[in-house]
Parts: sequence; structure tokens; C-alpha cells
Amino acid sequence: MAEHAEGLINKMRNKLGDFWQRLTDWPAGISVAYSAIYILLVYRNNVFDVPPGEVAAPLVFAAVYVYAAYYALRALL
Repeated sequence: MAEHAEGLINKMRNKLGDFWQRLTDWPAGISVAYSAIYILLVYRNNVFDVPPGEVAAPLVFAAVYVYAAYYALRALL
């Protein structure tokens, strides 16, 4: 039973590691991840009472801002 639990934990850890790697490879990934952490901290007690748009809007704005800055710097350099 303990080996099964350890195997399950290792499998989940590997999946989260792969997800984090894909997120960091995406140019806006870190910004969206930090925005998600902030949003979840703000709404941690009532996340299911908040409209989805209020949760998704900061993530979209973070992604748009990072992509705009990324492509602007890439065009300049």
C-alpha cells in the first residue's frame, strides 16, 4: 500500500514538473503563473463565489502585457 502511494505521489510530481516546464517555456508563462498565484491568494476564501471573468481577466491582461513587451523588445533588438 505504501509503495502504491509513493508511486502515485511520484507520478503526480512528475506531471506537475512537466506542466511547470511547459509553462516556463511559454514566454508569458511565468507572468500568468504569478498572476494566478496572486488571484488565488486574493480569492482563497471565496473562489467559487467570484465570477469567472473576474478571475480570468487578470490572467489575460498579464499574458497580453507580457507578449506585447516581448515582441516590442524583440523588434527593437
